[in-house]
Amino acid sequence: MAASLPADPVGFRVHGRYGLLGVVLAAEREDEEPPLLVVRGGMSDALTFYVPEGWVRSVSKETRVLLVDADIGDFVPSLQRDGTVELRTEGSSPGTDVPPAITA
Repeated sequence: MAASLPADPVGFRVHGRYGLLGVVLAAEREDEEPPLLVVRGGMSDALTFYVPEGWVRSVSKETRVLLVDADIGDFVPSLQRDGTVELRTEGSSPGTDVPPAITA
């Protein structure tokens, strides 16, 4: 079950299953279905993740951290002209806000 997000999650750090993904830059709630968090990360902030809000599993307002059930391997990369990489979930249609199954 998804955790309840704060009204304005901008600035929260986002941690995936294996560590830090980045920091929330924006929440795209009105134009996107499912609602997405735009997260900037990577060693040089060259990665932009589009994380479905439904993937958030835990919220700490005190430490401003969101834990998500995802990691970089759950996203499809797309190189941009400016050298950055956009990482989106496969299939951006409604109903894809369920994280992929974890397999051993």
